[in-house]
Amino acid sequence: MNQAAPKAVALWWTAVVAFTLISLWPIWSTRFPPMQDYPQHLLQAKLLASAYGSPSEYTRNFEIRLQPTYATFYVVTALLSRLTSIETAGKLAISLYVVLVAFLVVKLQGRASGIVPCWGALLLFPFMFNQQYFLGNMNYCYALPLVVLALLDFEELAAQPLTALRCARHALWQLALFVTHAFAFLAFFMLVVVMVISFRHDAARIRRTAIAIVLGAVLLYAGIVMVGPSTIVPPTADHPPPAWNWKPVTESLGFCLYMFTGMRWHDGVDMTVVLLWILLAACVGVAASSMSEGNAPGQRTRRYLALFCVAAAAALALPFSVSEYSFINFRIASLAYFLLAVVVADVRLQRGQTVLFVGLIAAILMQSVAKQIRISHEIAEIAPIIEKIPPNATILPLVFERTSPDLDPVYFDPHLKAHNYYHVLVGGGFNPYFWSPPMPMRLKDNLRPPAPNEYYPGLFNWDKHGIAYGYFLVRGMPMDFAMYLAERAELRAVSGQWQLYARKGSPPANAK
Repeated sequence: MNQAAPKAVALWWTAVVAFTLISLWPIWSTRFPPMQDYPQHLLQAKLLASAYGSPSEYTRNFEIRLQPTYATFYVVTALLSRLTSIETAGKLAISLYVVLVAFLVVKLQGRASGIVPCWGALLLFPFMFNQQYFLGNMNYCYALPLVVLALLDFEELAAQPLTALRCARHALWQLALFVTHAFAFLAFFMLVVVMVISFRHDAARIRRTAIAIVLGAVLLYAGIVMVGPSTIVPPTADHPPPAWNWKPVTESLGFCLYMFTGMRWHDGVDMTVVLLWILLAACVGVAASSMSEGNAPGQRTRRYLALFCVAAAAALALPFSVSEYSFINFRIASLAYFLLAVVVADVRLQRGQTVLFVGLIAAILMQSVAKQIRISHEIAEIAPIIEKIPPNATILPLVFERTSPDLDPVYFDPHLKAHNYYHVLVGGGFNPYFWSPPMPMRLKDNLRPPAPNEYYPGLFNWDKHGIAYGYFLVRGMPMDFAMYLAERAELRAVSGQWQLYARKGSPPANAK
């Protein structure tokens, strides 16, 4: 046995722990995570927790629509909020995503033959902070490592004799994925079909996986029944068949490349990040091409390479949206990264290659961490504003400048949902932009006030909308709009690009 192997494994574990702590740093070193839709999801968790407690302003305004899909983040955060503040509970729930990815890294090491360190699995750490993370889709973020863990378990189920314990374990993986994100479960099921095709010459493996496939089909059907009506409008005389919308291939390709361009595309890429990824790809390519015949990629590696190719093709070819459900192909892009990491995990690196690989992973991860902290500081500008609004107020967000210089302006709007922190931190009240299903809490229909489309705040008209609100959270408004708003509202506070206006005669701002 190579005496250097135990030392190498110890260094590998040191890298795993270090990268896990680095990944947790931006979550806990700033007040507000750099995630676009996270404030809305955090508010949903608070509403869910409040709905089961004593009567409140929330329970009078909202109704529970919790489904057994898209539920994990809300339930986990709501339960944790019983033990700590809602902000801390949310950060603990985000940290669970980091822990899941770290667990997947360790799982890939256990899957490796012998005691050779699985350095390639460390690629999952920078891949963790992908587009879906910055978009704030927490349930889908959870689903990414769960899909791969369920695939690995499915592979083990196919390779070993069936036992009740193995079947139950795989059923739990499928159930966890189904409860977390129905679309991700659909992607998992499609990848399982591809994997079974690779078993076509092994009848025993196909027989052993029959139970898992049947279970997946049942859950898939249940998901279609429960989730379908809430996301796709059924065709009627008043509602035509759901519209299928494809993005141009170049647009889809650009979104898929965000991971390697510093989350930028339309107004210039981050060349430092691009160079780091090119060097990393070259390092992996050289290592893969120099692997000895005995260590050459086997059938297992080729199987996951096929899954990656299927996911990458789907990210380019699938529609962007079907009716109200959007980002379909774009969601697959992040899953493709995770599958690629499984392939790279089987590449054996030599000593010099290992040092270069780990160093590049660390540099890319630190670049992402720095970006996250900058975005978090931008979002934190809203805190002094919302703290000036009294509880249980009705607010209208008018966000003219939604973007950040650190993110591509076409698909990222990190400030669009930040107003939800008012309801989370101050409490009570509501705004007109609460989403409907599959969110677990829904604003009652008779309480939704009139408002312009949140992406077009310039359509605001005082006579149509203004009378319904006491306060207006405005960001980056043009001068002519400021003059129009000032006719019937008064400026109460300013912080960064945020401004707080109150309808004349509204209660005074909170004293601090």
